[in-house]
Amino acid sequence: YRNLKPGGIFIMGDLIRFDSDLETVEKEQEWINFLESNFSKKDAKYWFDNYLEEDFPSSVNFQIELLKKAGFKNIQCIWSHINYAVLIAQK
Repeated sequence: YRNLKPGGIFIMGDLIRFDSDLETVEKEQEWINFLESNFSKKDAKYWFDNYLEEDFPSSVNFQIELLKKAGFKNIQCIWSHINYAVLIAQK
């Protein structure tokens, strides 16, 4: 936040989880289906089994709250698909 000029824009794209465990499981299954339709089953399993090793996804609502606490305004989730989202916020 402090590295942006007034009016500056912060854009973040990342893996997400959902506020409900059920929705998270459903979206993870959708992602597995996507991986299996585009990669070999072995590669799909590798990517799914290892995606939480480097990523610590949280919900869009949680990320919005963090951005608010940092001082950002006009925070929006401008795109989401399966378990990915893009958020934009303004200083």
